[in-house]
Amino acid sequence: MKCCKKFIFLFYFIISHLNFFSQTFGNEWINYSQQYFHFPISSTGLHRLEFNVIDNYLTNYGINIDAIPHDNFQVYGEENEISLLVKDHNNNGYFDQQDYIEFYAEKNNGWLDSLVYDSSRYLPDEYYSLFNDTIRYYFSWNNNGNNKRTIIETDTNFSNYSSVNYCWRNEILKFNSNYLIGNQQSGLSSPKYDVGEGWAGMRLSKNGSNIEQLNSLNSYNNGPNGFGRINLMSSNSSTVNFNGKNHNTKLFVNNNLIIDTNYAYYQVLHVNYELPSSTIFSVTDFKHEISDIGQGTDYQNIASINLCYPHNLDFSPYDKLQFGIPSIINQKQNLSISNIINSLGNPILYVLDDVNKIIPIINNNLWEAVIPSSQSDTIICYLTYDSNINFINEIDAVNEDGYFNDFNSFQLDSAFIIVTHKKLLSSAREYAIYRSENMDTLVVDAEELYHQFSGGIYKNPLSIKRFLSFTMQNWPTWPSHLFLIGKSVRFNNETTAGSRNDSSAYNLNLVPSWGYPSSDNHIAVGLEPNKRGFSIPIGRLSVIKNTSVLNYLNKVIESESNQGNNNSYTIENKAWQKNIAHFSGGSDSTEQAYMSNKLLEFQNIIEDTLFGGKVKKFGKNPFTSIIDPLEFQVVQDYLEEGISLMTFFGHAASGYGFSQNIDQPDNWNNPGKYPLVVGLGCYSGDVHNPDTNSFSEQIIRPINSGAIGFISTVKQGFIPFINNYTEYLYKMIGKYGYYKSIGQQMVMAVDSLDESTSLLVWEPKFESNYNGMSLQGDPAIKINSHSFPELLIDQQKVWTEPRIVDLSNTSFELKFEVFNLGRAFSDSVYVEVKQNFPDGSDTIYSKFVPGILNTDTVTFSIINNPENSIGQNIFEISIDLPISNIQEAEDETGNNSVDFNLNISSNSIIPIWPYNFSIIGNQYDTLRVSTINPLESINTYYFEIDTNIHFNSLFLKNQSIISAGGVVEASPYNWFNNSSGNIDSLRFLDSIVYYWRTRPDSTIIDWKTQSFQYINNKWGWGQAHFDQFKENEFLNIEYDTLNRQFNFLPTYKSITCKNYIQHIALGSEWSGTYWEVSGDIAEYGGWIKPAVMIGVIDPNSLNYWKTPFVDNSTSPPSILNPNHCFGQFNGDPAVCSNTSLVGRAREQGHFMFRYDVPEQLDSLASFLSNNIPDGHYIIAYSYIPNNYGGTLLYNSPLYANWPNSLFTAFQNLGASGFTSSNQYDDGFIFFCQKGDTTTSVEVRTDSIAPGFVPSQLLEFSTSVTSSLENGRITSSIIGPSNNWKNLYWEQRALELLSADSSRLRVHGLASMLSNQKVLLIDTVFTNNDSLVDLQNIDSSFKFLQFEMETSDDSLLTPAQISRWQITYDPLPELALNPKKGWYLDSNRFQQGDSIYFSVAIENISPFNMDSLLVNYKLENQNGTINIPYLRKDSLKARALLIDTISISSKYLIDNYFMWVTANPIIGTEKDQPEQFYFNNLAQTNFFVFKDNTNPILDVTFDGVHILNNDIVSPNPFIVIELDDENPFLILSENIDTANFQIEILSPNSNAWQRINFFNNVTPNLEWFINEEENKFTIEYHPTFIENGTYTLRVQGQDKSGNSSGDEPYEIQFEVIQKSSISNIYNYPNPFSTKTHFAFTLTGSKIPDKLEIQILNVRGRLVKQISLTDNQVIRIGNNITEYFWDGKDEFGDPLANGIYLYRVISEIENEAIDHRETQGDKAFTKGWGKMYLIR
Repeated sequence: MKCCKKFIFLFYFIISHLNFFSQTFGNEWINYSQQYFHFPISSTGLHRLEFNVIDNYLTNYGINIDAIPHDNFQVYGEENEISLLVKDHNNNGYFDQQDYIEFYAEKNNGWLDSLVYDSSRYLPDEYYSLFNDTIRYYFSWNNNGNNKRTIIETDTNFSNYSSVNYCWRNEILKFNSNYLIGNQQSGLSSPKYDVGEGWAGMRLSKNGSNIEQLNSLNSYNNGPNGFGRINLMSSNSSTVNFNGKNHNTKLFVNNNLIIDTNYAYYQVLHVNYELPSSTIFSVTDFKHEISDIGQGTDYQNIASINLCYPHNLDFSPYDKLQFGIPSIINQKQNLSISNIINSLGNPILYVLDDVNKIIPIINNNLWEAVIPSSQSDTIICYLTYDSNINFINEIDAVNEDGYFNDFNSFQLDSAFIIVTHKKLLSSAREYAIYRSENMDTLVVDAEELYHQFSGGIYKNPLSIKRFLSFTMQNWPTWPSHLFLIGKSVRFNNETTAGSRNDSSAYNLNLVPSWGYPSSDNHIAVGLEPNKRGFSIPIGRLSVIKNTSVLNYLNKVIESESNQGNNNSYTIENKAWQKNIAHFSGGSDSTEQAYMSNKLLEFQNIIEDTLFGGKVKKFGKNPFTSIIDPLEFQVVQDYLEEGISLMTFFGHAASGYGFSQNIDQPDNWNNPGKYPLVVGLGCYSGDVHNPDTNSFSEQIIRPINSGAIGFISTVKQGFIPFINNYTEYLYKMIGKYGYYKSIGQQMVMAVDSLDESTSLLVWEPKFESNYNGMSLQGDPAIKINSHSFPELLIDQQKVWTEPRIVDLSNTSFELKFEVFNLGRAFSDSVYVEVKQNFPDGSDTIYSKFVPGILNTDTVTFSIINNPENSIGQNIFEISIDLPISNIQEAEDETGNNSVDFNLNISSNSIIPIWPYNFSIIGNQYDTLRVSTINPLESINTYYFEIDTNIHFNSLFLKNQSIISAGGVVEASPYNWFNNSSGNIDSLRFLDSIVYYWRTRPDSTIIDWKTQSFQYINNKWGWGQAHFDQFKENEFLNIEYDTLNRQFNFLPTYKSITCKNYIQHIALGSEWSGTYWEVSGDIAEYGGWIKPAVMIGVIDPNSLNYWKTPFVDNSTSPPSILNPNHCFGQFNGDPAVCSNTSLVGRAREQGHFMFRYDVPEQLDSLASFLSNNIPDGHYIIAYSYIPNNYGGTLLYNSPLYANWPNSLFTAFQNLGASGFTSSNQYDDGFIFFCQKGDTTTSVEVRTDSIAPGFVPSQLLEFSTSVTSSLENGRITSSIIGPSNNWKNLYWEQRALELLSADSSRLRVHGLASMLSNQKVLLIDTVFTNNDSLVDLQNIDSSFKFLQFEMETSDDSLLTPAQISRWQITYDPLPELALNPKKGWYLDSNRFQQGDSIYFSVAIENISPFNMDSLLVNYKLENQNGTINIPYLRKDSLKARALLIDTISISSKYLIDNYFMWVTANPIIGTEKDQPEQFYFNNLAQTNFFVFKDNTNPILDVTFDGVHILNNDIVSPNPFIVIELDDENPFLILSENIDTANFQIEILSPNSNAWQRINFFNNVTPNLEWFINEEENKFTIEYHPTFIENGTYTLRVQGQDKSGNSSGDEPYEIQFEVIQKSSISNIYNYPNPFSTKTHFAFTLTGSKIPDKLEIQILNVRGRLVKQISLTDNQVIRIGNNITEYFWDGKDEFGDPLANGIYLYRVISEIENEAIDHRETQGDKAFTKGWGKMYLIR
């Protein structure tokens, strides 16, 4: 019995439970230098390969099998070489005709299945494979003649050996009618092959019993006990009893109880039993019974039963037999068979072992054989007849050439592996070519994996798992991704057949999945010890055709072309990639709330991480199945905008998806913007059915639409498991796994879940809802993946609140959207707004804002300053500049800044004539002002004029004017004397200076004050009154209003320096490192490397020096500070070589010398010693970032590169802390006035060292004083002018004996905003003098500026200017003056209407202006449209032009702002020079309604509207007319023929023929335009030569593109060439007062004669009617307008009754053939009847 047990349970010995990693891979038997040819084994027994079969196939490969010694032959099966019998008929050692190979082989069973289970004890039995009954064996040859050969025994000395009394027979009952899915929770099993899973028989329930019978023929009753095993599985786990048990199992053998056991949960019972041989008869009964022990439902299934019993030597019941003989160590035995098996031919007896043996068997009344001795306990024998031999008829080469791929030799790095089916190899290879651009790739035929890694068992997923394990252990790095390309079909049956036992499903199962529910990820589960998740990212493309693979590849290419740096970082390309859509469902309000809250949690994760998502959430009403059309459209629009990630959370079904407000994936219309979709529901990810209609497949399949990937469960999805999974997945997508592929992120999510649930056992819900969340799609796909952030400010996304800003707002908000189109970040980032005022001054606003995740709105509160805000303000907006601290993906600077122009208007006014400080030559003149907004509403404006600036003399006059906006004029004849209140006309007196002011009526009293001087017939500029000097710039001079004189007054300024040593670059401490002069920050921050910063202050002006810069805002460009090149690092390289703007395109207020550049340190020594004059103030401080010693910054001690000359230079300035290059690192601030060492101050830190340490703050503050004996007065800017004439001045001293020394300088400026002044005149400023004839001043200097420099080192009194004046030709000044002319008939227009606009433009000056250019442009969110407009003639002095334009709205839709600009700026200059510009602009708006009414299409044939299938003439006259309701968009041009499409479909043709308007240059069609009715008429004269049914299709559209209908107009008509006529019917019939006639006419000719003869019943003709005379006849159906009134030829009424009639018809004197119709039965021989009833 011992030996038999070993035979029976050898299987369990082989597959003792071992960790998967300890198993071999299954390919160890392969010699990769050999060729292999495989063939199927589907039955157990002897098999033969004959010469012809092998030779016929190998000849195709150029292999001569007869040239290979047959000793080299090998056959492999079940991963081992098997022994062969080579029948060599001529014993020549080679394989020839009639030779064959014979071997024993077994069909596939469960020999390998234990490796798919976590434990081999979970396997119900070894008798039936989970996957396939067929296995492949392999034929090969080597160069070694020592291969396994079956031994031919020859011993027939039967009498020499003891006889065998019995043998062992193993009888097996295997049940496979049901597939049990094993351990379940709420009906859900684990994709892992778990306890209780496998093929079994019928289900038995509680209180039930069942008997199975097993044949046990010819038992040997005197032998040892029989034994066996019953394999049984519990298939549910219901309510437990009081002992915690929910199953009872009783098993009986021949009514003998062998087990009665109670247990719980899912179990596999392997019940061993013994049976006395004396009780074994021909049939053995096995009874299974389940008793009630208080459990709930109790389901159990028997998988198999076997009985191993002693068998006598009568083998007659069998046609072949495998049996065992008890072995006697080292002794042969005599086997005498009483009755041999029942088969034909010659018996064959094999002993089966590692090397088989053939035993001679001889019939000596008994069949006798000598059984050789064996070292094993049992000798396994196989007895058959040669008629039972299986002949192998075909072999196939492995991989088509016979060679296996040696995967170990590939040694791929992080390979992207594709496993596919042979039929999809071509497309899979194309996919791999694309992926190989970025990673190692490998395409593997699944069939080869079956051969190498699952013992030749097709469809066995273990092959893929072992292959992955092989690569992980043998390649330098693990595969990065596994992509399964091909359909998968589950193995077991559901409502449809599975692939295990159905040939159709088997053939569809191209690349198998793992377990039930099928899970691709589980292929990679268990590949690492102590890890419950899957190790390799896996995705699948469930397809069956190559075209489907290529379609998906195109989507991947298109999608990935949008990722990262594959295309440019623009809003259009990138912004959508952060869009996310959440769809919330639920069958009731509780579910809905739960799902909605969870989606909100996901939203918080994905929006606040590196992904920077922007989530839109959509929810469905749980109480209705109706789709919300509004939300449906919102979703559709969002899809078309682009979405990267969509998550559905709700109920779903496999083929129907989720019940949400969303269209089918085919209709998403999202080319190139394919999202990854996560489905949190049930069944939506089940691609493992025989059909291809799962939602997962539907959502991926569409071309140019749908999704790029879909993640979901295969079966039920349970909360909280699926939302727990998604929470971690979002964390990986958004943060911890950002920039990784979606497959890698899925692996990380499950790893995190594994860690967080480490104390929990993973039941089926864990496995199915964590590892079982499968990906349909490429696992290497990335979504919204960026290596770095990418910051961008969009010009279109800048605005103010309020939108229109004027002086009524003390402040306003400047808002702009900042986009981060790349990787989100949370570090603060520096934002700066520089406001450039209309007068040329500027101010800077700045702040740090939190990191930009997606799109943030940044708001600055801007102070509205009445003094300098009015007019065109330019805001320079920048982020992460001037020094870029945030490394960006594409553009560090170019898209980080924009300019925003804002016209700040005023409810105030600006004086425009006379010009300020002007000299005018008219004794009477009108004072004029312009409102900032020329369209200002009506207001009261106040004017005052006086001879002193205080407006308190007796001369004071006033005037108030009620006026609309534009130019407000104060006539010289309408002034009132302020004292008397009487009219007091204004007449100017010679050389008198006048002050005048004006303001609007407002709660804000804002007088605008100016002055001018009258000198008869002189024009120019002057200051000739003390109060006029008030506006000038004074340096070290006091403007003393009390004593009305100028005094020397030293200037005091403070100097402050703050220095954060080891600050964090670009943080708040970076910008907090600065130096300033009296609150004006001279400069801040620095570069990325440590440097010495130097500031220099002029002792006279107390202005600080600045670096060189080329200012391109002026024309020509101005070079600022060109002499300030001192070898420093910062500056404009266009001026100073080897300098850098360091991100600051402007003058800079410090000079930077880097510690790491010795040449700059040499220059610094020279700068301090030689370039800075004595008396100048110097501020020097160290700029040291945190971790300044990092190798990327500067890895030497700070003073190591200092030359001795630099130490000396500092020491000469009075410093004591700079000693030698060996001194320790520190930070410092140093100040002094050069030449006076007593003024030196040093502030220093303690010793510092590189590293990320807290910063140290150094602070210094002092004050400085300017000179006490000299000063300077600088005038305002004078001009513009093209012709300078004479200069006059007068000055005096305060004392009689004056020591004053004064000079007058005249500087030229090219423009008002120019920063570059050119000295034109430098002369002694005498007491009273002039310079005449200044016309030699270059005309490029349109502006001048006076400067008086005065000194007095004796009495310390400056010279007193009395006047300085210059005469010149002033420029004209024009202004928009809407109150004298403004016309816009409406602000709402129908598209196509003409928009008429006019505006008054006035030259308010007494100077002529050259030709006038006016610019009109339209603006809206889509951009700017410039309106072409011709230049106007010159505008003479004080002349008025009413300018009128007409604008076509043909191509306009929506709201528009219209700008009108008189004398526009061309480039940087006004088209014509003039004094001001602010009053040249006006803005209005209007709205154009889109023409969206469809035109009406009308089609007639020969003047008639026909019905479908009517008959028409072969030469019809077809008229097509398009009638449009819009009176403005008239179809009035020949080009409008393009708005029509006319097509004909001829009989027996499937191709439409386009009817063009022209055939080359010859017209095909005629057309006419009726502009009054806006109709477009087409006349078509075709000739149809073929009989049959034609179809005419016409589509037209109006000027706006509105079609004449949603579908083209189509009409079918019939053409019959032959002339015929139907019977003519009268209608109505009977009739009382009138009857018409109806008939059908075919052919192309109209009858010459068509008469109706009407007779009474007696045959008398009572009426003859000629239709050709009374009626227009046409081809086709005719119903006459003519009617017969029942009267005879004389007009007399006929009596009631029956009348007969007939028709006479002729064409060219020949009768027309009759056309048969269904109505002919109403006629007799051509006669019809009509009934007259009055």
